[in-house]
Amino acid sequence: MDKSKELYPLGMGHRVDHRTNLVPVKEVANKVLWVNPHFRTKLPMNLEEKKPTKLGVFVTNNPDETSMRLLAYPGHRRSLQLGQIILEDDGNPSQKYRDIDLKGIGHIIEKGKKFLAVKIRRRGDGGSSGILERTWAEHDRDMTEKFISRHYSQKKILPYIPDRTQHNT
Repeated sequence: MDKSKELYPLGMGHRVDHRTNLVPVKEVANKVLWVNPHFRTKLPMNLEEKKPTKLGVFVTNNPDETSMRLLAYPGHRRSLQLGQIILEDDGNPSQKYRDIDLKGIGHIIEKGKKFLAVKIRRRGDGGSSGILERTWAEHDRDMTEKFISRHYSQKKILPYIPDRTQHNT
């Protein structure tokens, strides 16, 4: 048996076809505004505050613009997964996280067995389909940390990376 699977069970989770659920994305101008201090030393990618990252991406249907392909899950219209990567919390090494989910990467829809990028639309509540507004991103981060501090199983927010239209610092 593969030792990594023995130490870090990936579980069944939501079954997806890793061949047909890949969505092309392109890197966009960005800068990291915040990095979770619990993951500063053991991330498999470079995330530094006030610097750009290759994780600042947006969906595209143009194969010439594609910088990488990310995994889509049915029903998730503004998020894609970088992959099933085991992360360890610096503050609590026994706490492991399995997925890196990128939110606010554009608006995607399912068409048959394919996922396509579509135009971002304003919603009636003032938000936009495919975008994660800064106030909601920060609220999500703060509530996640509050739940974790009370020992509720929860996701962890790694960085906050606005696209160039959201930079106001």
